[in-house]
Amino acid sequence: YHGLSKIKQKLAEQGRHYSRVSLVGYSHGALVAAFLEAADQHSRAMNFSNTISFDSALLINPPVDLLHAIRSIDTRNK
Repeated sequence: YHGLSKIKQKLAEQGRHYSRVSLVGYSHGALVAAFLEAADQHSRAMNFSNTISFDSALLINPPVDLLHAIRSIDTRNK
């Protein structure tokens, strides 16, 4: 989240403007996108200055049971 905030800050410094910020994540990336969205909502609720303010988040096929997903990956790599 901190890295994305820095990118947003650099774009503003360079005079680059955008109208919407959206997240898309697939599988484990969907889980990461969910955590980023939650962190963004928390930052906005606390009135932090470095919020990203995502407009939307699309989570495609996130792992329902993360422990099962990790065990499945581990089993395949043996």
